[in-house]
Amino acid sequence: MSTRLRGALKPAALIGAGLALGLSLGFNSGPLLAKTPYPPLQILLQSGETVLGQPLAYPAGAPKVTAALVTMVPGQKTGWHRHDAPLFAYITEGELTVDYGDQGEKVYGPGDALL
Repeated sequence: MSTRLRGALKPAALIGAGLALGLSLGFNSGPLLAKTPYPPLQILLQSGETVLGQPLAYPAGAPKVTAALVTMVPGQKTGWHRHDAPLFAYITEGELTVDYGDQGEKVYGPGDALL
């Protein structure tokens, strides 16, 4: 898979998580928190498949979660690569083109979330 930023745009920022993160709102158990309303929640993406329709598969071994902010400049390429674990990305600005080889290219923009 190869990624590149297209056009004269501001740097694209991706928020990635190495493993899919599950949200749990069952933390409101103490007396101090009992009267605190839950914060608003906006689901960005929820799926058991990648953008290409492949089922998510976790690698063997100890689980590990990584969150990162990635900034790419226009025209920057990552080269062909694979991720060892499911990856979540959210585009905050700019446009990101991902080349999936035989599966074609997909272009993502601000507000797009993908696995």
